[in-house]
Amino acid sequence: MHSYSADVTEPTAVQILQPGYGIGERILRPARVAVAEPGGGADEAEPERPEEPEQPAEAKAEAETEGKPEVPPADED
Repeated sequence: MHSYSADVTEPTAVQILQPGYGIGERILRPARVAVAEPGGGADEAEPERPEEPEQPAEAKAEAETEGKPEVPPADED
């Protein structure tokens, strides 16, 4: 499990979810732990996206039609 916390200064195991065990130097089952990294909370869990600059309405219309083939007007008989 992973989270962010203002209470830690480096990645830290904050809770043991399932203890691990071993025999001598050999680990038979590693522990499962909850880890917290420094940060302010849930809003830091996702990287910030840069905001797109505002475009005038004409530029938006051109951007939407870019790459689309022009369709000639239908002949009305």
